[in-house]
Amino acid sequence: MFIYRSSQDGRTMIEILGVLALTAVLSISFIFAYSLAMEKIKINNTIKDITLTSQKIRNLYNTQKSFDNLDKEIFSLNLISGSYVSEKDQKLYHRLNGEVIIKPIASNTGFVMIYNGLTEKACITLASNNWGGKAVGLQFLVVSPTGVVPPRGFPSNLDAGEYAAEDLPLSPAEASLFCHCHNYYKCGIAWFYGI
Repeated sequence: MFIYRSSQDGRTMIEILGVLALTAVLSISFIFAYSLAMEKIKINNTIKDITLTSQKIRNLYNTQKSFDNLDKEIFSLNLISGSYVSEKDQKLYHRLNGEVIIKPIASNTGFVMIYNGLTEKACITLASNNWGGKAVGLQFLVVSPTGVVPPRGFPSNLDAGEYAAEDLPLSPAEASLFCHCHNYYKCGIAWFYGI
């Protein structure tokens, strides 16, 4: 028996493959745009979290002479906004899934908030944000491409990636100089507040 296939069948197959290819390209574009939008939302919410957390801490300790026990009371007094404690390692993590460290510094006369595990885009956005400077008690901002180690006190001599409140906010170009994040460690930013 002879089966006749027309050239119409071949064109139909090509049209179907074209529609499938177009659908795949549109799906990939949608997923990419969605992930960029979600990252932007997370970064904006992280900015709000950092601002709110620093305000809560400063308001609570406003009448105190020291930030003594801040690291122990941070959870019990519900001072953290937008962060969660991992049950696995009992560490604090922010919305972008990096570690958060909040502790008293400089003989308990100040405190530091450290956000590690930031992407390059998040680092640049956070580092170039206007945090209010000395008007809100911010003394220094430290940007690191490999994360920030909890300090023992305020920076005495500013090194590369360390900025005094007078030098803030950074321009995106300045922020990008120190936000070339290490692939494994990613970037870190520390906000130093004093009384």
